[in-house]
Amino acid sequence: MSVVAVSIGYKLGVNKVLIYLVAAHFGMNVYAFSFGSDEFRAWVLLAALTTVFQLVIPLAFGLLGKFVSVL
Repeated sequence: MSVVAVSIGYKLGVNKVLIYLVAAHFGMNVYAFSFGSDEFRAWVLLAALTTVFQLVIPLAFGLLGKFVSVL
């Protein structure tokens, strides 16, 4: 996701990076919230941890791509 975020940030801008990452994040975590059973807390923990890898880190790379394109 980070490579795609850099590409989108470089070509299309920060707003498109945010839309891409939020949509990807929801798409990947819908399973956890839809099919969670009694172990729902474990799914929430998994979603919290994956948020860092699926949203925050690619966002940083997307912003880096936009910064590089401005230079």
